[in-house]
Amino acid sequence: MLNVDMLEVAHGSVTALRGVSIEVRTNEIVAIIGANGAGKSTLLWTISGVYRPRSGEIEFEGSRIDGQRPEAISRKGIALVPEGRHVFASLTVRENLEMSRAVHKRRGTHDWNRDLELISERFPVLAERAHSPAGQLSGGEQQQLVIGRAMLARPRLLLLDEPSLGLAPKVVEGVFAVLAELREEGVTVVLVEQAAALAVDLADRTYLLRNGQVEVSGTRQELLSRTDFVSAYFGEAS
Repeated sequence: MLNVDMLEVAHGSVTALRGVSIEVRTNEIVAIIGANGAGKSTLLWTISGVYRPRSGEIEFEGSRIDGQRPEAISRKGIALVPEGRHVFASLTVRENLEMSRAVHKRRGTHDWNRDLELISERFPVLAERAHSPAGQLSGGEQQQLVIGRAMLARPRLLLLDEPSLGLAPKVVEGVFAVLAELREEGVTVVLVEQAAALAVDLADRTYLLRNGQVEVSGTRQELLSRTDFVSAYFGEAS
């Protein structure tokens, strides 16, 4: 579905990504982990068109998308949920969800109200708080709102940047359970996470970025067979 090949991205004189290559297959969850400053968010923002690569290629469903504008990439079926739960705080929950209607229409899907019902069934709090300002929601509720808003655009590829950030462990479990459900429903997910253990457990495959480069990648079983990886991210290997 998605192939990133030898991607290089710079912020001014600072090179954020150096020859990064990843592959994402249909109906997978692929995790991108690594320390702060490793280039994880830069990778997502470049795939979504916010940043332009200095070199390399990004191919989505057989077509090059690197260098295209974010709105063009969104129309192809890629949705980004950025770090920080960017809700429109003064607007109601329903009004926040309405933001997806234009993208929904451009994607050629017409039963937006039915899709809204499905999102409300998945996230009941969004229906319960539909007329409340989004800024009054808890962190976990806001995370449900931004994921729901993204899903209303009917993406084929969902890019999530640090969805567990600042959330209580029980809330994080709920968010990750939703991601597993989305995979079963045919949505492909790229998940940037600092909660490495949770991400590796959930993902079909994981890429570890360090200093803007892919240091290691593999399935959970492959990564846990490496004592250096286990020591760094799960404590001392047994």
